[in-house]
Amino acid sequence: NYSDIPNDPRLPAADRESYARIGVASDLGRGLLKDGKWVAALVVHQAAPRVWTPLQITLLDETAERTWEAVRRARAERTLGE
Repeated sequence: NYSDIPNDPRLPAADRESYARIGVASDLGRGLLKDGKWVAALVVHQAAPRVWTPLQITLLDETAERTWEAVRRARAERTLGE
């Protein structure tokens, strides 16, 4: 998670330039692990630097979980239909 990508010393200059080309100045991401395997990622970004609030982080966590459950359910329904 990056609040101020253009000025974040953790990122190499090339990465900061890549973000700048696509207009991203902050991002918040969550990966989903199921049974020890990476299954998906959900990332939101903004064109301006920002500090993500605990509520926004919780909302992204919940959205990622619900999205994964919807994908899992759709896959199960497709399997049953076959």
